[in-house]
Amino acid sequence: MLAAEFHKTALFLRGKRLALLRGKLQTIPHISIGKRKGKESYVDVIRIYGVKDGSGKKTVLHQFDIDSKQAKTLIASLIQRESIEKKLSELRFRDVLDDEKCSIIQKCSAVGGNDARFSKAEFDKLVELNEEHPLKEHYFDGHIFRSKSEMIVAQFIKSMGLEYKYEVIVHIGDQVYYTDFAVYCPETGRFFLIEHLGMMSKDSYRMKNFAKITNYTMNGYIEGLDVLFIIEHGDGRFSADAICGKILGVIAAQARSIAAASVF
Repeated sequence: MLAAEFHKTALFLRGKRLALLRGKLQTIPHISIGKRKGKESYVDVIRIYGVKDGSGKKTVLHQFDIDSKQAKTLIASLIQRESIEKKLSELRFRDVLDDEKCSIIQKCSAVGGNDARFSKAEFDKLVELNEEHPLKEHYFDGHIFRSKSEMIVAQFIKSMGLEYKYEVIVHIGDQVYYTDFAVYCPETGRFFLIEHLGMMSKDSYRMKNFAKITNYTMNGYIEGLDVLFIIEHGDGRFSADAICGKILGVIAAQARSIAAASVF
């Protein structure tokens, strides 16, 4: 039973990934680099292909010299297309997802986040604090973190292919917090918050954060779905496996919450 639940969730997330990649490909024109005959020699050109006159046959719609202004933009699109096609070719279990009997791709294409508060549009609006602080001395991925623990959390998030912002300004009820992480998952179309609680052995710190957790809860944030609390041990240790498991658990919870009606 447990293995089956993991399988369904994994299949949904992988199906969503495939649908996202295919959707991106549809927005990028078919482009190739070739040559045309010039006056004295052949000239490198870049061509855009498309379907003309409803024939269904691809033909050259536009052609530009390789050193033209238009070519620079097209080359960037060509590199993006090749990158996406590479990811598609490396995506495991494509045979299962593409099976005609499996309609998960069609369902995944239409599935999105079911709470506007956690949409990609809202994630993009979040502002990072970017505050200089003497305790910030751990560098990773263009950020300077207050602690080694926070840097390790960021490394886990990055390794999972998730987008994140560090120390974002959020309004919870009548309080303003500088939440440690906002993490966006493309497969679920949702983001969630992470509060890293690193000094729970101190009474004042613990009471302050108990109040914060209460405020999140009272304002409709569901722990394990909308917000994740990572608590270190009293001596500053934490389990890497526990952190990865918690983050994966949030992603699984989001997947189930948005797909239960149509997939599971």
